[in-house]
Amino acid sequence: KCPDGVSIFVKESIYNCTGNELNLTLKNNGRFNVAGYLIHAANSSNQKLASIDLSQYTPFGKDKGGAVLLPNLENSLKPGDKMKSIFDLNSTNLGRIYFVEIIPVRYQGRKRVNCADAKIKETLNCI
Repeated sequence: KCPDGVSIFVKESIYNCTGNELNLTLKNNGRFNVAGYLIHAANSSNQKLASIDLSQYTPFGKDKGGAVLLPNLENSLKPGDKMKSIFDLNSTNLGRIYFVEIIPVRYQGRKRVNCADAKIKETLNCI
């Protein structure tokens, strides 16, 4: 279980629908360091829950077990720090993405813990 006070927010999201690219800048606004995040998308405006894993479409997410993680695999994103990720969606047939849900991830001991209580949702608008 994650400690109370784990929190991130979307500082900036730029979604280029025609170029199939999503740029996200997340900021750790919590009290604890985090290692990265899970990111899932919804490609229908009728969906209630985001279910498409986007982690594999950014360099920090390739081969990381479904998460976007900092290179050193530690809780190195300190409170106040930002993390920018670019998701190249050109190799997918997802279509338009309507929103993403993001869950912070921490290492506690040797285990990776998903901080589901700190999940956030970001609606995406095409530029």
